Amino acid sequence: MEHARSADDITMFFGSKRNAKRLVLWIDGVGSRLMCLQDEIVLGREAADGGADIAFQAELAKRHARLRRDGEGYLLEAYHPTWVDDRRVEGVAILPTACTIRLGEFVELRWRRPNALAGTACLTPSSRHRVRPGGCDGAVLWADTCILGPKRSAHVLCRIWDRDVMLFRQDDELFCRTDGKYTVDGRRVAGRAPLRSDSRVEGEDFAFYFEPVDEPRPR
Repeated sequence: MEHARSADDITMFFGSKRNAKRLVLWIDGVGSRLMCLQDEIVLGREAADGGADIAFQAELAKRHARLRRDGEGYLLEAYHPTWVDDRRVEGVAILPTACTIRLGEFVELRWRRPNALAGTACLTPSSRHRVRPGGCDGAVLWADTCILGPKRSAHVLCRIWDRDVMLFRQDDELFCRTDGKYTVDGRRVAGRAPLRSDSRVEGEDFAFYFEPVDEPRPR
């Protein structure tokens, strides 16, 4: 029987922030999130030639607005009609920990930072739009740690889980940590374990995997 391995026993290269700007996180029984690793995110209309990091099939400009991580907070810069809690953004707005962002006439997004001590923030459509690429249920602006779990303070709420799973970034690598033993890409691990940009993680009551958006899967 294979024993649980620690992070020191396993070396898995995740890749640089430059090469892996976005990942789709697929969570069994929960849904999907577009995980954005860069400090600046462009919001806009989905187009074949790109333009937006988080895109929607809607009547928007290809580069409609921009979110920017600024120290411990976030700024929203409007290039086209954009509102925060029904107030039109003229130039740049400082985002609170929770608000509603509206792009154009029809795209409404719920913005929240569940933990003020963490720089990670969440965008969830409250209108009938999906986050693209990936057709995801929402997006996560991943700054440092990202908590998946059953508590309302989690960045991604997973009601049926009995524990939190912490995803975190360190330098140019991605790691996972949770209580007890679990598997990463079929290997049994305990505590902290490094991940690839296409890793699958499984525990007794949870499972999720990553799919890289901007780069092909490593061979």
